[in-house]
Amino acid sequence: MKDIKYTDFTIIYVSHNIKCGKISPVDLTQFCLSRIEKYNHLVNSFITILKKEAIEKAYCMQNEIKKGKYIGELHGIPYSIKDNISANQIRSTKGSEMFSNYISNCNSVVVKKLSKAGAILLGTNNLNEFASGIDGKNLFYGNTKNPWDVNRISGGSSGGSAVAVATGMIFFSIGTDTGGSIRVPASLCGIIGFKPTYGVISRRGIFDLSPTLDHVGILTRNISDCNLIFKTLCNRQNIRSLNNTSKSFSDNRRVVLGIPKILFVDYLESEVRKTFYRFVKKLGLLNLDLANVDISLTNDMIYKSWLSIRMYEAWKTHSHIMDKYPKLYSPEVKKMILEGKNISEETYQYAHKTIDKIKKYFDKIFDKVDLLLTPTTIISAPKSEITKLKIRNRSITLRDALLQNTILFNSIGFPALTLPIGLNRFTRMPIGLQIIGKQYYDKIVLNFSYYVEKNLHLNKIVQMIG
Repeated sequence: MKDIKYTDFTIIYVSHNIKCGKISPVDLTQFCLSRIEKYNHLVNSFITILKKEAIEKAYCMQNEIKKGKYIGELHGIPYSIKDNISANQIRSTKGSEMFSNYISNCNSVVVKKLSKAGAILLGTNNLNEFASGIDGKNLFYGNTKNPWDVNRISGGSSGGSAVAVATGMIFFSIGTDTGGSIRVPASLCGIIGFKPTYGVISRRGIFDLSPTLDHVGILTRNISDCNLIFKTLCNRQNIRSLNNTSKSFSDNRRVVLGIPKILFVDYLESEVRKTFYRFVKKLGLLNLDLANVDISLTNDMIYKSWLSIRMYEAWKTHSHIMDKYPKLYSPEVKKMILEGKNISEETYQYAHKTIDKIKKYFDKIFDKVDLLLTPTTIISAPKSEITKLKIRNRSITLRDALLQNTILFNSIGFPALTLPIGLNRFTRMPIGLQIIGKQYYDKIVLNFSYYVEKNLHLNKIVQMIG
């Protein structure tokens, strides 16, 4: 393990060495646990660390290899899960005080699949309470800290997962995304965050926030690793739909990339704007066609329809719990959930009809372009105490700034991935590019992301701390 460099810290690299016997699952697990011991107290990424259980599983995986029973590329690879994802006999707090001692009695589908593939669960990651937030702050378990600057936010609600990957404490993490909760912290922490098409990865065994908006997704350090996890977790019933849209990107094929300026690109922090357009200019050198996309929808229309569903469904999920334990919610989350009580069934159904119209609108856009590109967030990670910002003489709350470019793709269920494309020159904080595909164009999003990552050497832009 001493020969592993931090820049080699990828699943593809170590799995090859595990298969060849150059690295053992036990050594790899202990390596990750040592990084958790070194960094977790600084960044507050984990709620529960499974040191004993992980080492026991690692020895089991190691013995299987010695017997010639190598399972595949995830055999012996350590990972973590957001603490709203169930793992049998493991504490599952959901970031809440009321579940602080709750032990899950079942495995979620994602944990079952990863366990079957030989992956080793090292622990559960910190999150906004009940995944209800976007800044990575938690009143009960403490805030996750951005590893690039611990005085800045990690983003959330899958902040602990993003930080665990960014610091190399684990190889990958599984999170959830209701309005940007994977892509936002991944972008702010300089890693890959992928929200697949709605339903392609099973939500069974995961605590709901808003069932029709919730997506399960993946956080990794490179696209190859993300693609490997995605293939492992895909639902069988979706594989045909995904295969029917599979394409590759090469120098022999012209690809049309849409830039939806008005809603997503015109209103940005100056460093995000400059970094995004520098990157778009580079894409023009890779045999890629760029096209500005005019979108007649309003941000208000998109946000209100998403918010009505998000609040209404959160209230439905929590109403029976809140009736029994109203004092165990933090004031902020309690207030947010109670707002859903005031949303009528009529308003909720109207929001769904609006989203259906928006989806059809974007289906037509994708008849003209292969993919859409936007900045993932309109800002890079701000200081932890900041709650409001001013961008181009317009005041905006931190929450709205972080969610602005991501919520739409939860509403319509399209696949969206963020990858790091540079750093803010003044704060040295990561800036992310969001790549969006049509429904079931997940493989196209991943293939394109890999093509760009490889040809523009994006893996050299962001380096792991420590």
